Amino acid sequence: MVRETVDVRELGSRLTELLTLLEQGNEVTVVQDETPVARLLPPLPAAAERVPGLHRGVVWISDDFDEPLPNQQIVALFGTIDYLPDYDYKAQRRRQ
Repeated sequence: MVRETVDVRELGSRLTELLTLLEQGNEVTVVQDETPVARLLPPLPAAAERVPGLHRGVVWISDDFDEPLPNQQIVALFGTIDYLPDYDYKAQRRRQ
């Protein structure tokens, strides 16, 4: 991989050359008065196409997945419970 450094004043005159470098997978650093101000990176490769249902039956989610956890389990996970027991969190969420 080539790492090209170009001054900001040269960008316009070298744009085609820099785009070619980026297409080849190289990186370009833009500097102003020898201070880096931007980094141009090549695009990421396209993600593989997702196939719906590919892993059907491999993973399951329990019926109570989104139910509140018991207090003992919260304390075991986080060490403390920081909430007001009488506060209606669901009502607050509905107002937002």
